[in-house]
Amino acid sequence: MDRFVLDASVVRTALCSPDGPSAYVISKALSGDVVLLTSYPLFTEYEALCMTRSMWEPSGLVGWEVADYLDGLAALMRVVSVPVGWLPRLKDVVSEISLLTAVQGDADAIVSLGQLHYGDVCDHYDVALISPQQASERLDHD
Repeated sequence: MDRFVLDASVVRTALCSPDGPSAYVISKALSGDVVLLTSYPLFTEYEALCMTRSMWEPSGLVGWEVADYLDGLAALMRVVSVPVGWLPRLKDVVSEISLLTAVQGDADAIVSLGQLHYGDVCDHYDVALISPQQASERLDHD
């Protein structure tokens, strides 16, 4: 079974586009077809991004719906412990937290909309970097 780390952009996109590939990946975790990994610092980033009114209000959502979404997401995810003292390899802090979570959780892939943030660093750790569409296709073929 695949083990994925979702970067914050994917979690936010799934919230606002429930019929898109980002939401589909999360729905596959509901059915037990994929393990979603997170860490406390990464989930804090999910909350910070998703709870920003300007992120969800244009979609017609209200605050309690966003909170319910995050609660449900937290229940689906397996928490990975991340060490203190990790040496940064990326310029983007949130991408760095996603990478650290993936490495510590022995993830197969990081699912991201911002793949340029990672450069070729994921190759060094044998972690694939894939889009939500690629993740959806991969889950459909397993």
